[in-house]
Amino acid sequence: MRATVEEFADPAFDRLIRAVNTEIANDAALAAEYREKLALPLEEAKKARLRSAQEVGQLDADADLDLVLEVLYAPLFQRWLHRSAPLTAAYADSLVDVTLRAFSP
Repeated sequence: MRATVEEFADPAFDRLIRAVNTEIANDAALAAEYREKLALPLEEAKKARLRSAQEVGQLDADADLDLVLEVLYAPLFQRWLHRSAPLTAAYADSLVDVTLRAFSP
C-alpha cells in the first residue's frame, strides 16, 4: 500500500494517471480494455495477497475480497482525485489498519 501511495504522490505518475482516468471516463471501449489488460490482473495479484492474509488469520476466511479491495483502495483514490489531503506512508498504514480491523476474524 505504501508503494501505491508513493506512486500516486509522484508528480510524473500523477499527470499520467489523471490523463488516463480522464480518457477512461470518456471512452467505454478504452475503459473495458484498461480493465481487462491492467486492472483485472492487478486486482487478482492483490487478491492473492489477501488470500495469504486469510490463510494466516489476519482476514476473515469468508471476507468478500472484492469488497476488501474497495474498502482499502477507494479512500486512497478519493483523496488523490480530489487532492483533499497528502498521500503519505502514515495514511497508507492507516488504510491497511482500518481494513484489517473491519474484516478481521
